[in-house]
Amino acid sequence: ANIIKNREEGVVVKNNTSDIATVIIRILNNDKYYDNLRGNAINLSKEFAWNNIYRTVFLALEEIS
Repeated sequence: ANIIKNREEGVVVKNNTSDIATVIIRILNNDKYYDNLRGNAINLSKEFAWNNIYRTVFLALEEIS
């Protein structure tokens, strides 16, 4: 949740219908906000792509050995 809050890849809301509905309406009514969230989420997903995870783990294992 902290990653999402700090980097704006999504929206963290309380688990109630009113807050969820408010956020959904905001996203649907604000193209700029939607595009920003979407772009940030796509960029975050690239950080967790297999190639990046593999590279990080491989480098960490090289440092250990």
